[in-house]
Amino acid sequence: MASIGGCNGALPKGARVLVREGEGMPQQLSYELYLKAKEQLAAGGLKPDYAVEQDMELRMKGVLPHTPLDSLQLAKLGQLGYDFVMQVNLLGKREANGYNYVSAHERQAYGDSYQLAGDVTQVTLQFLLYDPQRQEQIYTLNTVTKIEPLTRTDSEGGEKRTNYASVEMALQKAIRKGTEKLLQDCRCCL
Repeated sequence: MASIGGCNGALPKGARVLVREGEGMPQQLSYELYLKAKEQLAAGGLKPDYAVEQDMELRMKGVLPHTPLDSLQLAKLGQLGYDFVMQVNLLGKREANGYNYVSAHERQAYGDSYQLAGDVTQVTLQFLLYDPQRQEQIYTLNTVTKIEPLTRTDSEGGEKRTNYASVEMALQKAIRKGTEKLLQDCRCCL
């Protein structure tokens, strides 16, 4: 994980957080990730809303979906009573092949840590937090979640590597740990 910006104490209990639809992912997946993050945000004492569910109200006030959050859009969100705006974007994903075999010769030539591209399921998410009152982005967190294969050495010294973890499984894990990190970094007291 790599976080940029400091927002210590920025998320007081009871703060209203608008969660925007994520970029780089289908709408259904964005909604599923919102539901997962919503549980954690609410457990942290925050009041999350999903922008898609608030679409009509937002449009009536001039806040359009899928537009960059500039100072005007943030000011309008502040007028609507939102204390913070959060967005989670999918920056990259890679799904494992399911099964790979590394021979004893390859292990000896390249070392025991030799990995094939298809061994690991990996997801990269970006968490952004905006403050409508200050009309600026106050926090960025990039998180990479990897699910490694199960490895079994055969009688000849080769390795059988099995990884059937899906991208969706990695996304669920990434949203959980990314939201935990955001709450940890942006709360004075948990």
